[in-house]
Amino acid sequence: MSAQLQPRRIEIEVPALHPAQQQIVNEARRFNVLACGRRFGKSLLGIQLALYMALEGYPVAWFSPTYKMLAEIWRDMSNIVAPITKRKDVQGHRIELVTGGLIDMWSLDTADSVRGRKYKRVVVDEAAMVPGFQNAWEAVITPTLMDFVGDGFWLSTPRGMNFFKQGFNNGQDPLNKEWASWQYPSSANPFMPPTEIEFQRQSLPELTFKQEYLAEFLQSEGAVFRNIEPNLIAPMDARPEDHRDHRKVAGLDLAKKHDFSVLSIGCADCKVEVAMERFNQIEYKAQVSKVVRSLRLWEVEQILVDATGVGDAVIELLESELYGKARTV
Repeated sequence: MSAQLQPRRIEIEVPALHPAQQQIVNEARRFNVLACGRRFGKSLLGIQLALYMALEGYPVAWFSPTYKMLAEIWRDMSNIVAPITKRKDVQGHRIELVTGGLIDMWSLDTADSVRGRKYKRVVVDEAAMVPGFQNAWEAVITPTLMDFVGDGFWLSTPRGMNFFKQGFNNGQDPLNKEWASWQYPSSANPFMPPTEIEFQRQSLPELTFKQEYLAEFLQSEGAVFRNIEPNLIAPMDARPEDHRDHRKVAGLDLAKKHDFSVLSIGCADCKVEVAMERFNQIEYKAQVSKVVRSLRLWEVEQILVDATGVGDAVIELLESELYGKARTV
């Protein structure tokens, strides 16, 4: 009597997901966007999302913005699936599993190389950092999901208002049933010491901390100054009489011939910009007249002028009209 082969059970070790990661797995739809702070654990989540489908025997793909960023993820993925790896192509970043599943790992430096492939699931790591991500997603990646009616995950720390933010907005739209999105700060990772996050909060510029650790989408990614948007908004209906007896200040950038000169007037008491004017292709004497007229209308107490390269004659004319209220930088 011939001997019967017994099925062999192989176990792989994968770190357990923390509650926020598990919530994403539980609530996922077809297209999914995670905006998260640094050290949230998005890469581990992405690896597990890819593994779930590959263990079921399906082809999956992982995308990183650059080859250098891909290298570390490739190493982690290779180590995790080593016990169930049937064949591995190090050069092509491809792993075939004994389950019949396939994991392709790509750098979006060369997105067009993906054309012609088909996947059940794709994971895009640091999607907000991918140059030309909209074209890569729409023209190259999405077609790879058609055969299997596959799904996709974008995982990233925000980088301003870009295509990643559009995807996030899709997931927040209750009428869009195919998209889901989540926003988690670094502190959602229960294994991250709160003291370390507090240290970063105290050490970093406010906007940097908000983006990198609170996962906030900022209008001016990389901006230096704080609270620009809430404090510098010129109301369309602002009137001088509404700010009578308030302290008003102004800034003036006198431009060269082909650029715009810009005058900004702010109310120091209300902490808001009340008027803004921009003009070009008029003589400096006419520019000074326009500026002085606005400053007198708003009863501006002091103006700071950036007059780099416009000449001393212009500055002298402005100072004589303003009786010492102007200061140049």
